Amino acid sequence: MLQEIQIGDMDNNFRRIVGVSALKHEILIKSGNEPIAKIIPFRPKETQKKKSTAADLLNSEIVGMWREREDINDSIEFARALREKSQTREVI
Repeated sequence: MLQEIQIGDMDNNFRRIVGVSALKHEILIKSGNEPIAKIIPFRPKETQKKKSTAADLLNSEIVGMWREREDINDSIEFARALREKSQTREVI
């Protein structure tokens, strides 16, 4: 959520502004109608999402996790059948 404040309000409300940012809100600081700065919440490295690549996916346990299932001969056909079945279910 982006909140906007005027640069003049920074002096009197700095603690509140930092507290709002700590709650995961971005704050846009403006001078009149002109944006001049943005305060963004801090996220420690361990909470930042790692961007995965196709190679990461291929090397993960996800690819081939059902290779030993004898009831799935064609995975594309199996997925299509599951989608079709879920779309034709009756709603209770």
